Amino acid sequence: QTISKRENAIPLPLQLTDPLAPSGFHGEMAGDVAIGKTGEENIKAKRITQRTTDFIAPTYMNHIIRSADSKTLDFDAGFETWTVAYATPTGPGRSRLLARFPFRFPPPKRKFLSLNIPSLIFKYLPDWLNHIGQLKVTDDDNIFLPIQERQIQDLGGWKKYKMPTDADAFVRAYRQWYDKVGTPPYSPFAEDEYRWRMPTKEELLDRKLQHTDHCASCSGAR
Repeated sequence: QTISKRENAIPLPLQLTDPLAPSGFHGEMAGDVAIGKTGEENIKAKRITQRTTDFIAPTYMNHIIRSADSKTLDFDAGFETWTVAYATPTGPGRSRLLARFPFRFPPPKRKFLSLNIPSLIFKYLPDWLNHIGQLKVTDDDNIFLPIQERQIQDLGGWKKYKMPTDADAFVRAYRQWYDKVGTPPYSPFAEDEYRWRMPTKEELLDRKLQHTDHCASCSGAR
């Protein structure tokens, strides 16, 4: 099981707020859309939610979700969470992904010894315990992206693949940027092995090979 739930699927009104440039793009979700149970609860509680996305060429992306305080409507007094990704190409069809998930809790309404209890808990939570949950996000992508990429190549490339919805806005923008700058300078011996064989489910979801062997916290967990 992963974090995605089809019952939460709704139209996403994504849009670029600035023209696409060699340096990347900035986008946002037009309006406050209730996504899942949490989104519905936020709207009922009159907590305004703002979602923005930045791609800074060539390998940086962040997605920010900010919820305003329901009384003051102040975003700085509400909850804020970031998804930050640095994707470094290592070969055709492969990248080394470094991800961070910073967040900020609102000031506590009831202070106990002037402590922000949720913030304090996460501050001392072991990294390996955090990684168990965060890796579910990459599982969602790893299970289908390599196969999907090959299928699109077999059709003649993404330009022949229809992406008509607003939810595809950032994917279209990235593909347009990629077409303009060209292929990364891979090593001469780089090979796209997924062009001649189908990766297995075990390979795509091998957390030990993809993460644990390279993570000091997870490899040392007992």
